[in-house]
Amino acid sequence: MNYVFNYPSVDPFGKPCTLSGTITVNKSLISEGKPFHGILLYNHFTIYATTQAPSRGAVEFPTGAAMTDFIVVSPDYYGFGITEKQPQAYCISRANGRASLDAYLAAKRLIEDLQVKKGNDLVIAGYSEGGQTTMAVLREISERHSEIKVKRAFAGDGPYDINSMFDVITKGTTEMPSTVCNVLFAYNYFFRLGYDIHDYLKDPVAKNFNKWFLSKQNKRMALDLELIKTKKTSDIITKAVLDNKSELSRRFRAAFAADALTGGWTPRADLDVMLFHDTKDDVVPVENFYAMSQFLKDNGIKPEEYVDEYSSETTKEWGITNHEVSAVTFFLRIIEWIRKTY
Repeated sequence: MNYVFNYPSVDPFGKPCTLSGTITVNKSLISEGKPFHGILLYNHFTIYATTQAPSRGAVEFPTGAAMTDFIVVSPDYYGFGITEKQPQAYCISRANGRASLDAYLAAKRLIEDLQVKKGNDLVIAGYSEGGQTTMAVLREISERHSEIKVKRAFAGDGPYDINSMFDVITKGTTEMPSTVCNVLFAYNYFFRLGYDIHDYLKDPVAKNFNKWFLSKQNKRMALDLELIKTKKTSDIITKAVLDNKSELSRRFRAAFAADALTGGWTPRADLDVMLFHDTKDDVVPVENFYAMSQFLKDNGIKPEEYVDEYSSETTKEWGITNHEVSAVTFFLRIIEWIRKTY
């Protein structure tokens, strides 16, 4: 059973706003009067179409997770759900971390008002953009909410430092060109860099960005395979982006660095984190895993780590990337942990 709810938060510019999300429950536990283990805060991966947002019905994983007897809370993030007419705050970790944590706080109050039987455990999980958001939630908790206790956080194949992704991408190709376009647009827009879209993206992407991306009518495979139709970064982004010495490139990289999760904050000492990454990830380089792992260890946290090849090159025949395939193993690890722990 899925419930859509709205809640107060702030937008990526720090102004008050209303965001949306879903609460997903296993109805049979309620009818049987059995308690839930607690709340699982699920942060979704990269989406482009309005219909992919949790509050618009895309609740496949939350529904599955709810069968493990957790109440699942899923934020839409800014740019989806009730704010779907706004540009999405794509991979803006500070904005999405705040949006996710505020969703949890609001949902927790709603659940308490309903007097549903549950334990107090909080589990946080997310893959790809959701992995980044999961770590961003831990940053929010470490900085502002000492009262919140986290049972465990699961972060998979996340872009914890966008600069490391661009270091690889600018060398030639990317399996998900749509993510490159969306990241550049989001950081230019939300960090107010002030560039015209043709300053960093080439046609036909630049001239069709509103129709292809901002309309939120297309999903990832349609964008990459039917519209963009190239994996060469030099076909998509301008020379100014590719030139590390250009003023434009330096300003973008400064914005990436300002939002990076691999520095600038102190993780709380009691955090329990599982880090997961496919060594053959063809979208988010494994360097992100090593950087986050080292950052946590430097701050006295020893994460449980899974870093290996979890995907197969043959999947590319169907237009599916290694990055997408390895998500299956990541989610299975979460389910396994829940079953062993409870």
